[in-house]
Order: sequence, then C-alpha cells, then structure tokens
Amino acid sequence: MKLYIANTEFFNEYDKYFQMMSDKRKESVNRLKFDSAKKQTILGEALARKGLNDLTGIDEDKIIFSRTENGKPFAENADVFFSISHSKDYVVCAVDDNEIGVDIEQIRQVESRITNISCTERDKKYIFGEADSETLTPEMLNRFFEVLTAKEAYFKYIGSGIVGLKTIDYDEIKPQCKKFIECGYVITIYSKQDFHGMKLKIV
Repeated sequence: MKLYIANTEFFNEYDKYFQMMSDKRKESVNRLKFDSAKKQTILGEALARKGLNDLTGIDEDKIIFSRTENGKPFAENADVFFSISHSKDYVVCAVDDNEIGVDIEQIRQVESRITNISCTERDKKYIFGEADSETLTPEMLNRFFEVLTAKEAYFKYIGSGIVGLKTIDYDEIKPQCKKFIECGYVITIYSKQDFHGMKLKIV
C-alpha cells in the first residue's frame, strides 16, 4: 500500500500527463472553468499512473482508465486499486492490491453548525466533548476533519459516491482508518487491510 501526495504548484509535468489522457477525459478537463481544477484533475490521474506503474510495472502511458456506473475510477488493464482526492493545493492518491479509499481536507475554520450536516450525535460527542461552542477550537477542528475524511474515504472505498455521511458513525469505521496530518491537511485512508509497511511518497 502506498500513498502519493503532491502540491499542484510544484508539479511541472501537466502537459506530459494531459497528453496521456483519453480524448473524452481531455474534453472533460478543458471544460473545467478554473485552472486550479484542471491542475487537480491532471495531477490526480498522474499520481494514479505513477502508483500503478510502481505496483505493476505497466508503462504509465499504457494504463487505461475507466469509471463504474457510480463514477468510481479504475484501471481496465491493471488488477490494482486506487483512490484519488484533492483539497486546495494538494492532491493525494492511495494505491494498493486491495480495494481502498482516501480523502484529504485542508484544516480550516468552519462554523459548528456544519457538523449537523455530516456528523451523527456520537460523532459530535467525539468532536466537541462536553463543550457547547459555535466556534471550533483547533483541537475540535482536527477531530472534525478526522471524522469527515474518514467518512468520505469509506464511501470512496465502497464506490457509492459521497452520500449519507450521517448514516454511519465514525466509531464504526475508525478501526479501518489510517490518518495523517501533513502541511495543515488531514489525510485519511480506509482499507480492510493492515497498514503495516505502508509508504508515503511525496511527488
């Protein structure tokens, strides 16, 4: 299992990896309004190609991507799983021989009411403790994004898309989660496999 992480501002191979995309994917990228979104999309696929190449030896430009009916990406010609996520300037991709999900979120101030959208009562108990505050402390923010990224990684793992965040408690999925905090971002991987020996690769 490997986790690849890159900053969109420091990556300098956009043209190379754009040319590797299918015509349909290129059209999708070109329709994006903002350059930042285009960079995130190209970089995400670039990290997936690098990861699949590392695990299978298939040339990066020979990897063929497709999507399930629910929009989950996969490689048609590689028996390896991957998951991509991005937030602001960072993009991550987790790659493994088994099904996997990953999510990244920048730690930032949010109003406490946002927890009503994505958190169960048990989740909120974990985030707030006994406090009753409209402003989340730094510790509360870390716990909130820990919960949020875990849930989104889980839904990516099962391939359903990011839906029903309140349908599951964080406690239920926490044992299968591995959390990292890098450069002000929370990254969480969800997998049924052991995280022992997992490697983080900065691109």
